[in-house]
Amino acid sequence: MFLRDKKRNKWLVTVPEDAEIDLKALRHIIGATGNLSFGNAELLAEHLGVAPGSVTPFAVMNDTGGDVAMVLARDVLAQDVINAHPLHNRATVAIANADLLRFLDVSNHPPLIIDLP
Repeated sequence: MFLRDKKRNKWLVTVPEDAEIDLKALRHIIGATGNLSFGNAELLAEHLGVAPGSVTPFAVMNDTGGDVAMVLARDVLAQDVINAHPLHNRATVAIANADLLRFLDVSNHPPLIIDLP
């Protein structure tokens, strides 16, 4: 999910596909100011270089300004292999959880690892 708050802080949040998300609770966990809302297509393209429906943790590679904080649910990392879009939604790639963490680190987006509310 690509989220923003009222001060236009931005987060890329990766959770299990079947997770139910309470945005009001999540805002407190990630330190958002005010309510969270989904970033629009323009903001998504500007900061992560992807279109709606193609949001993926790999998109942080396009955030060279470091404007988007990466958030990972601990439940995602409990899986040995994580499936995600490769910057578009016409395919899926698999990556080991340790390799995803390594990718995020070298992309200068070490994740905030959270327990879902």
